[in-house]
Amino acid sequence: MEFEKFEDVGKSYAPNVAIRSSGQIGLLTGAMNRFKIEKGRHKYIEFYYSEDGNAIGIKPLEEPTNSAIKLRYNGEAADISAKSFLDKYGIDYEETRRYAAEWDDEREMVIVNLDKEK
Repeated sequence: MEFEKFEDVGKSYAPNVAIRSSGQIGLLTGAMNRFKIEKGRHKYIEFYYSEDGNAIGIKPLEEPTNSAIKLRYNGEAADISAKSFLDKYGIDYEETRRYAAEWDDEREMVIVNLDKEK
């Protein structure tokens, strides 16, 4: 049996995403750590929406695409301007809400189930 020494004392790994009343989506520190989204490497994201799953997909990118949005890093967390995305799909951002997120290996993106508010 092999063991890995835990050295990240005090770091957050709770994979949470916030939809803020300002129309921004925040990838909180725990999500950044858990999903290995790195400041020097991931500079952009693409948004996806699943109506039948009531979920948002956030795909981190190293290079821009025609639909990429720039990540704004704030320490160990990141913010994304998302007003037009939220408006297009009728996602409420009247008040700030926090959601649990998961990583989808197949799609290589963060999935935010809008039915799983924290």
